[in-house]
Amino acid sequence: MPFTPHSPFTLAQQLGNLNQVLDIPSPPPLPQPPALERYLFEQPWMPLAALILVGLVCFFALNHRGQARKGGVVAGVCLVFAGGLVALATLVETPRERARAATDMLIGAVATGDGDTLRRELTPDARVFHARAPAAGVSRDDIADFVSRYFAPTGMYRVSDRKIEQFQAAALEGGRVQVLVKVRVTSPAAQLPVRAWLRLDFMTDETKSLRCTGIEAVHIQWVN
Repeated sequence: MPFTPHSPFTLAQQLGNLNQVLDIPSPPPLPQPPALERYLFEQPWMPLAALILVGLVCFFALNHRGQARKGGVVAGVCLVFAGGLVALATLVETPRERARAATDMLIGAVATGDGDTLRRELTPDARVFHARAPAAGVSRDDIADFVSRYFAPTGMYRVSDRKIEQFQAAALEGGRVQVLVKVRVTSPAAQLPVRAWLRLDFMTDETKSLRCTGIEAVHIQWVN
């Protein structure tokens, strides 16, 4: 069979290889939350769909047997449980969900050059570590000033687009939460999007809010 230089399979292989070259390695994953917590409070759509499906199947099966009243009761019970599940997931905010909101806030503050918000979301003793930082890390005020200066809309490293590609969070003892997040940013100063894996440590303060105690740049594309 003759070789086709530009066959779709060959092109797909080339694009896949290019994506691997442009991507960055992933750090070891964080522990997953208990399945019950995840499906009850964070991702209730699978059990919700199962309840609705069971209710519909029972309704049509019993209705087919001439037991429409019983089918309606079973379907109604399933719908009540489904509604309760939605209400529970809406009312209960897990540490992982709170950490996601806090992470979004921090990344948004950096991407827009909002040093004041970044300073507010970090604890006074927070440190930022990256490949070019001193061994003791960078202080909260220094990193906030750097972000205000260089990531502002007129700054050298201003961000035109950002996206969280992966997010992991693990609740630890003492009200602490650790986050691993993979971020992709696009800047007019760079020719290609830049990806980074960040590790963020949060603690619960006296107001029950999460504040960041430290940030580590585990891997920054083209840097380390």
